[in-house]
Amino acid sequence: MVQEVSDWRRARRSRLVGARELLGVPMLVELACATRPSVKADLPEVLDEATVLGDAQRLTQMLGTLLDWARALDPAGEVTLQASREGGMLSLSLAAPPVEGGTVQLDGLFRLPQAVPFDEGLGMRLLIAREIAAGHGGDITGDGGPGGTRVVVRLPLEE
Repeated sequence: MVQEVSDWRRARRSRLVGARELLGVPMLVELACATRPSVKADLPEVLDEATVLGDAQRLTQMLGTLLDWARALDPAGEVTLQASREGGMLSLSLAAPPVEGGTVQLDGLFRLPQAVPFDEGLGMRLLIAREIAAGHGGDITGDGGPGGTRVVVRLPLEE
């Protein structure tokens, strides 16, 4: 909980994202998925040499938060992280089980604290994830329906 408050305060002061370095997309995906065996990563060969300029710790935190949130929707279900290139952007699409209540617009999850957090925190982790994406020149969007939930992170690729 203390970490959430600290991260949120840093985000409000535009100090959340630290030193940036060139990060290989495969390494970034591996860092986020390494401790989450129930996540299936789909990384096409075209991204083997692709890089993003970013703070490795914060980008791993952002992806980890999204993966943990998706796992909390259905702990027995499978979560899929699919990477692709869309022009000069890296697109990381997270497919998860449907959220309760059927069709839902998930963008609100990234704008307001969760009243009932998916973890034992303050409900701010998804807001912090959005701030990390924005601090790297990217964004997070999401939608869901009876067939499942999809969250997409877009980050600029380095050429």
